[in-house]
Amino acid sequence: MTDVMFCLQDVKPDNMLLDADGTYKLGDFGVAYVKDKGWELQDGDGGYVAPEVLAMNPGDPGSIPTSAADVFSLGASVHEAACGKRLDQEWRRGVPVTIGELEQGPSGMSQGAEGAEPFVLSLPEGRSAALARLVSDCCRRDPSARPTAAEVAALATAVLRAAGFDA
Repeated sequence: MTDVMFCLQDVKPDNMLLDADGTYKLGDFGVAYVKDKGWELQDGDGGYVAPEVLAMNPGDPGSIPTSAADVFSLGASVHEAACGKRLDQEWRRGVPVTIGELEQGPSGMSQGAEGAEPFVLSLPEGRSAALARLVSDCCRRDPSARPTAAEVAALATAVLRAAGFDA
């Protein structure tokens, strides 16, 4: 994942490779968007594809995937690793930023001040609140509300260190 040159568009567990040194690498760049080269929408694995990519029209010059799409896919993949199952269907369109966004009435107005509290997906017992927040932030419905790839790396390192891992 990068903020500059390309968007892999196919981040999922099957494309995460582990080398002999224990370093994860991403593979399968067959559907990647490369800056100034264009892209082609192909059937992706709907369990990991960002909702904005599914809504895009590759024939529209203004319809360009961003690294936020890869961040969504990474979040969906980490969710699967943490839970042992894919994101539930209701969250594949993205996770709301706040509880209020989730509980909006017909007028679109939040149902009270408590609605400003961040919405966080539930993970199984034994998973940290920090991991749940990281996954939720990566899977936000609004691409601009997702962390950048660099922020994900920093947050993931902090989560691992807090859990006692040498990251």
